[in-house]
Amino acid sequence: MGILPVPVGAQKPGFLRNTSLHTVNSVKNPVSLSQCVQDCLNPDKYKELLSQYQPKIIRTEADNEKALAIVEELMHQCDRTPEEDELYELLIALIEKFE
Repeated sequence: MGILPVPVGAQKPGFLRNTSLHTVNSVKNPVSLSQCVQDCLNPDKYKELLSQYQPKIIRTEADNEKALAIVEELMHQCDRTPEEDELYELLIALIEKFE
């Protein structure tokens, strides 16, 4: 086997760096959407909502109807809080899993 040619720019540091990761890491303070939601939630308000609605795994049609009623109530609310948005998304995920 002969000597393989060195690609142009291979001598530069970081030549094999994944450019897509580099682009993401170069953004100031990159934060994932889920991290933003967690940071924006007021734990006390969210606990209060969870205590009020007590979401759980949906195993019966009655559980599903109860969850759907809560989702519909939240869906028609104009100015949902971040905590209500989180509960809304949680219930939708539980409903989808059941169906």
